[in-house]
Amino acid sequence: MKELFERSQATHTRTADGPRTAGSTDLAALCGFVVVAVVVLVGWNPPAPPLRAVVGVPLLFLAPGYAVVSLCFPARSSGLDPGTAGGALGGRTPSDGERIALSFATSLAILPILGVVLPFVATFRLGPIVAAVAGVTVVGAVGAWIRRRRLSPARRYRPSRTLRWSTLRSALFPTGSPLLAATNVVLAVSVVLAVATGGYALLSPLDGERYTGMQLLAADDDGDLVAAGYPTEIEPGDSVSLTVAVDNQERREVTYDLVVRQERYVDGERRDDEVLHEATLSVEDAETVHRDVAVTPTAESGDLRLVYLLYVDGVPEDPSPENAYRYTHVWIDVGEASPGGDPGEDGPPTGGDDIGSDDESGDSPVADGNESDDGPIGAGNESDDPGGANDESDDSAGGAGTSDEPGAGGNESDDGSDVGVGDDFEVGASVRGANVG
Repeated sequence: MKELFERSQATHTRTADGPRTAGSTDLAALCGFVVVAVVVLVGWNPPAPPLRAVVGVPLLFLAPGYAVVSLCFPARSSGLDPGTAGGALGGRTPSDGERIALSFATSLAILPILGVVLPFVATFRLGPIVAAVAGVTVVGAVGAWIRRRRLSPARRYRPSRTLRWSTLRSALFPTGSPLLAATNVVLAVSVVLAVATGGYALLSPLDGERYTGMQLLAADDDGDLVAAGYPTEIEPGDSVSLTVAVDNQERREVTYDLVVRQERYVDGERRDDEVLHEATLSVEDAETVHRDVAVTPTAESGDLRLVYLLYVDGVPEDPSPENAYRYTHVWIDVGEASPGGDPGEDGPPTGGDDIGSDDESGDSPVADGNESDDGPIGAGNESDDPGGANDESDDSAGGAGTSDEPGAGGNESDDGSDVGVGDDFEVGASVRGANVG
């Protein structure tokens, strides 16, 4: 009798003194695993997908579910009847095996919810995904620890130390039912494959997520960089200053080569091109670099296209948009400088070549006319009718006027062309045609 009493006292003492640590060791181990997983996946980020899967699969498909199940079922099961010590799950608490199964199922339910919420608060990348799963796991573990502390020590859940292969074998291969055993094996293999493939897909960087963004920006009136307000007209010798923004989402540090090329167009056809600027940009992963680039076109007049080319594997001998990794462009109209006069006055500027009182039209001389025989656009064109400063042309490329009546201040070509080589050409006001011969 005395021996039985002493054994009972020892059991009571172990039950009373042990729960402070025994009832939370699984939660402490869970939080420790989460910390290790975050360091490995986010801090280290090993290049081999299998290494990430070893840590990432349990983190995604087991850890958050186990924390939530522990929060919902803080009590332990009875040793005699594993389903009689609680008040949930059909009037009972789950056994250790049921907790594992519920943890997997709960994790599968949590992940889609995080997938829907995450894009509203962060980018859908590995770092935010791991942080979200780790946060849910830690919060659930803390809540489970609080709930366990509110129970008596004898009722707090502790992982069983007697779970052996025999228990797992009897669960997978029940006696007397070969069909049920085969079904369990197929189900177990399917779950393992689903977890492995799903974890690999989530933790491996997708090729579609690797990209580089390139953008041209200009400063607005407040000094902010915006994708608008690009310069469209400059004088010969003026420079074009823009900011090139390069966004690296290649999941690695990349060294880019930037090339700025000038393309000169005449009558809509490219005549020549020239490289104006080259630079090298080293951009860290997930970083955006802004580089101010000022170039001075060498063309004296005409329509130019400034093409900004980006390369990652070196610059070829003939850089072009066709062989660039990324490119963008802006159109610039370069006007000829006026040797005299006010470009804004009515009529062409004075002092240019072949601009004066000579007019080879068969009509009355025009003081401000130009000698023009079916050639490029000048300040005025050969007219068949008497007129003022500029007359209607029968064969020229076009003018900027509006009337077919003699004496009109502008031109209108008979071939229906309202604008000549450049869209911004204005007869009598533009400086582009001052040196037309």
